[in-house]
Amino acid sequence: MAATLLAFSVNVLLGIEILAGRPLPKNEQLDYLALWRYIGWLLGIDTPESEDMSSNCDTSKKESLPPIDPCGPSILRAYASLESIIMHILHPEPSSCDLVTHLLSVTGFFAFRAEVCRNLLGDPLADGLGLPKCYCWQGWRVDAIQIFVVNALLKVAVYTFFMCFRVYTLLTMSCPWFKTKATVWHGNLQSKFLQKWVEGNSSRISAAYKKDNTASASVTKSSSCPFSMVMPPQI
Repeated sequence: MAATLLAFSVNVLLGIEILAGRPLPKNEQLDYLALWRYIGWLLGIDTPESEDMSSNCDTSKKESLPPIDPCGPSILRAYASLESIIMHILHPEPSSCDLVTHLLSVTGFFAFRAEVCRNLLGDPLADGLGLPKCYCWQGWRVDAIQIFVVNALLKVAVYTFFMCFRVYTLLTMSCPWFKTKATVWHGNLQSKFLQKWVEGNSSRISAAYKKDNTASASVTKSSSCPFSMVMPPQI
């Protein structure tokens, strides 16, 4: 749970820093981490209810260890918690490679998405996850030239994508008018997505039930959970 919380909090701040080329102001980072720190407390993640709780703990006793508190109380602690989890717990496995390949292939453009991930993750982790790598010049053979041209075009597309994202991110950070417009636009997109998801959920669940002879095929909009799984669990 702590790692998941850090993925939605510190990881976002790191992503913004990579895309924009500079971090968010310190007060905005603290505000964002404070929000996710509170969300973590609501989810049951061990978080101190007062700032002096951790300093008063007797670390010599196992039952008195300070709360893990992944998103606080400082930015440095949150970043260190994420890096520690990545270095000591998260290691690519065959199932991780299969999952990454499936997610990047859902709607096509696998090569483009894989190259974007490689640029964000770095070569060691990308190699561990089995992501393809763009090869450089390998000679004057026809097939080598074709591969080189395709890889060069892919690199240009990826760098153009990152450049557009950097301009967009910097505008939201430095231009109040653009920031307001972007906030409204993203809010409208989220509302439309949620509306379409709720409207289509009943039909998806009904179609899944029709494939199961043991379940009823009639599922109403009010009776179906919006987060229902559409596939039976495989054990």
